[in-house]
Amino acid sequence: MNLEKVAYTGKEPEIVALHGFGGCAQDFSLMAEVLPNCISALQLPFAHGHVDYSTDSLVQALNGAIKPHSIVLGYSMGARLLLQWAVRAPQKCGPKALIVISGTPGLRHEALRSERRKQDAAIVSRIEKEGVASFFDWWRQVPIISSQKRIPEPHQSKMKQNRLKYDAAVLSASLHQFGQGQMPPCWDALSSITCPVLLIVGETDQKYRQIAEQMKSNLSHAHLAVVSEAGHCPHLEQSERTGTIIQKWFDRHGLWG
Repeated sequence: MNLEKVAYTGKEPEIVALHGFGGCAQDFSLMAEVLPNCISALQLPFAHGHVDYSTDSLVQALNGAIKPHSIVLGYSMGARLLLQWAVRAPQKCGPKALIVISGTPGLRHEALRSERRKQDAAIVSRIEKEGVASFFDWWRQVPIISSQKRIPEPHQSKMKQNRLKYDAAVLSASLHQFGQGQMPPCWDALSSITCPVLLIVGETDQKYRQIAEQMKSNLSHAHLAVVSEAGHCPHLEQSERTGTIIQKWFDRHGLWG
């Protein structure tokens, strides 16, 4: 499958960004305002009705879309995919740097993955019975997602409009095939990532703060940054603060040129 790139600037240094579940490349337009000349975003295939959302297929798609030695950012679902891609990429053409926002290498134990599959099946049932609009109304109230109410207008309304473009079958298939219950964990392979890694989490997102702390101990060149007054979506809830964190990290590692 070929992935469409939405380039806001196309200048160096380019950060190639991967969106989260139910999102799209346009979600990063707010980040493009605070990181001028940097952000380009890939439209992951979930919005286009493809049927193969397996980890192997998605990683292969990234191989064709991301140039060697790129700086790549992933948020939530996009961060999970980013980590899967990074641990499989040969060092000679792997990433130059990674920015992982609210991401996880997966669920370590089969019992946890089995329970997550049951949870995802219940969500799929809700999507299929109630439709996309009703599902996203419910989804916005889920505690880990509800902090997105901090996202400023008109960006928040645009995100809602873009979510309604999804097909129910596509959302269901993405959970069936690339939900955390299906995705193989890659904790043991994190040590193979040798490039700088910036881990970003929101202050109130306790679950992913703990995951990020555990990831940091498994990575050789990782920095963990906590964004104040933000939850699971810190780059949009507090875009200026997140942009400043990324800029300072770029300076520290000489990534501006």
